[in-house]
Amino acid sequence: MKHPCIAVPWNSRFRQTTGVPGMGDSSGKQKRNWLRPQDKKQSIRHPPQKKLDKMDGEAYLSTYRPTVLRRNIVMAELPSDMKNKIKDIAIQLIYQKGYHACSISNIAERVGIQKSSIYYHYLNKEELLYGIVKDTMEDLNESLAESLEGVEGTEMRLKALIRNHLAFHMDRQKEVIISDSEMRGLTADNLRSYIRLRDEYDRKVRDIIEQGVNEGIFINKDPRVVANAIITLCTQTSTWFNPLGHLSKEEVIDIYTKFIFDGLKVNK
Repeated sequence: MKHPCIAVPWNSRFRQTTGVPGMGDSSGKQKRNWLRPQDKKQSIRHPPQKKLDKMDGEAYLSTYRPTVLRRNIVMAELPSDMKNKIKDIAIQLIYQKGYHACSISNIAERVGIQKSSIYYHYLNKEELLYGIVKDTMEDLNESLAESLEGVEGTEMRLKALIRNHLAFHMDRQKEVIISDSEMRGLTADNLRSYIRLRDEYDRKVRDIIEQGVNEGIFINKDPRVVANAIITLCTQTSTWFNPLGHLSKEEVIDIYTKFIFDGLKVNK
């Protein structure tokens, strides 16, 4: 199968009628060579299919895509939401198979596009994974900020935090499970970037715990340990919560909130 982004040589249509490019037809009449000398310099060499299959997105784009664009070849426009569709399908497949067992070919087949089309949006599979975990962590930080906006009092702020964390992890179970279990697939730089986002969130939780300890509301234990315990406890709902189960999301939130506050508040 020809690669979708490699141009057909400019004079290929004439080969079908003349037999030899630029030579005479059956009557022997000499014809103009339709591939001009200046075009020959810009003609695109077709890579062997085996070589093309082994190339990653970055290598393909740096080698062939600029040439295609210089030739002003009209490319079929991809749908504007294609990047999100690729990401959504990748979430489904990585959740089902695991990151290392899921290939770009699997994702492309499920999306209904050719493998090479994915490289217009993601350089490789690792960048796709990073996009999933980064967006998930950024969304969690943003949702926390929104849930705390205008909330006064340390207890009420912690309750708002617990509610938001639980709701987020029950609504987006697949993304958070991938974020927790597939970090080893990230490059060192992307892993550090993801950990910075996660530490930012942890710090917000810890600040509320420390505030409660200083006010004498919460037990005087290491705020870092307490914050990690609350986060881990609430995060695990993503592994077992069933929207069709006997408990609703609101009921689970109420149980968890009471459980945490019963162990955290100072008995007076």
